[in-house]
Amino acid sequence: MGGGPCTWKQAREGTADMTASGAPRELDIYDIAFLAGGPARVVDTAVVALLRTRRLRLQSPGHLVTADLSRRHPVEAAVLDAVGPTGHRSVDTIRRRVLDDERLLEVERRLQPGTGDPEVRQVAVGGREQLTDQRLRAEIFDVPTTALEPARPGHRSRGIDHSDPRLAAYRSGGGADKAGVVFGFLGGGP
Repeated sequence: MGGGPCTWKQAREGTADMTASGAPRELDIYDIAFLAGGPARVVDTAVVALLRTRRLRLQSPGHLVTADLSRRHPVEAAVLDAVGPTGHRSVDTIRRRVLDDERLLEVERRLQPGTGDPEVRQVAVGGREQLTDQRLRAEIFDVPTTALEPARPGHRSRGIDHSDPRLAAYRSGGGADKAGVVFGFLGGGP
């Protein structure tokens, strides 16, 4: 098989690119950047990588120029081509020039998730807070937690010392050592 990272489809079907040891290939830094922030994040990541390896340099604040045209990754090659061998470019100009570049589009194609639902992708990348359907988010994730109810006056549960101040603090939500209270209930604590 090829040498690049696997697609979601390949991973599901068991036809993913494999390393010599038979393990699936790991995501590279540009795959991770795409998953975390889309194409613009990929370009930003490549610009920083190229600056750190001295293949791009800052001519003045906001103006990038090429210093070395050696290419180590297709995304970096696309960014170097967008800057060009002469002149200078801003990051915004580089982004505009690279967004339709086949080398950047390949990262997106390779990482297409099993669902085309953008809401699902947002949750996958940014967590449950990214679910824009507030009603659905509340119904799924904002479920009330179950807490110990305070004992009814005059009611004693079997085997629990209701005079224990730690238990009273726990029931009232105070700062009692909850692990200690639970441990005490199990018969191993003070």
